[in-house]
Amino acid sequence: LGVAMGNVGTEVAKEAGDIVLLDDNFRSIVSAMEEGRNIYATLKKVILYLFSTSAGEVLTITAAILLGLPLPIVASQIIWLNFVTDSFLIAALAVEPRESLRRSFVKYESLLDNRAIRRLIVQSLTMMVGTLILFTLFYDRGYVVASTAALTVLAVFQWFNAWNCRTESGNLGKIFSLKNPFLILATLLVVALQFAAVYYPPLQNILHTTALGVYDWILIVTFAFTIVITDVIWKRSSRSERETKIVHLDVQRPSEIFGV
Repeated sequence: LGVAMGNVGTEVAKEAGDIVLLDDNFRSIVSAMEEGRNIYATLKKVILYLFSTSAGEVLTITAAILLGLPLPIVASQIIWLNFVTDSFLIAALAVEPRESLRRSFVKYESLLDNRAIRRLIVQSLTMMVGTLILFTLFYDRGYVVASTAALTVLAVFQWFNAWNCRTESGNLGKIFSLKNPFLILATLLVVALQFAAVYYPPLQNILHTTALGVYDWILIVTFAFTIVITDVIWKRSSRSERETKIVHLDVQRPSEIFGV
């Protein structure tokens, strides 16, 4: 790339240059790279979250049909998951704090590459298996109770998966770090909304739900937390594969990068 100075550079240099630095500061290139990579990383997080949660719902319904089970969730519950639970968490993921450019970066990486697809499959299969097992466990207590449990565990899967998708690290401390206050607030909000869906009579009528007990919630959260466990295992097992493809960029020393 040809770089021209915006202040002291000649008009000919500006016309010929691929990049024009309006402030004549090479560090501006580093800032632009950082912002661009942050936007790219944010898009990947949001796409992974959207695709994995949607695939989890589709696989759950498809598997139930193939196994001859009643549908674990009904149309109104699907709308609740997609438009209420997802919306707040996606908005919070979109403002995830910028990651350091010291992290690894893969050249020519697509927004949904093979690695992301494999991770998506692991997450969606975890949701499907956990939901169907829980649905069958609760089915003896009636369809409405089982459907409520299925809806709730899918919602809790999505809560945990939003935290999963914020980082590619397999470190639980990074997954559950409190650096994004918007994600914390969004999680608290969707938790409150799910409690309303389970216990508030008008919403019970719309979503065809019923009240759950404390033991039910413990079981649901335990099942839903498996998505964190499987995702961490997958991240750590696939780390060596990724490390063979990465290039490192040290943005702390732009003078070495640009030779200035």
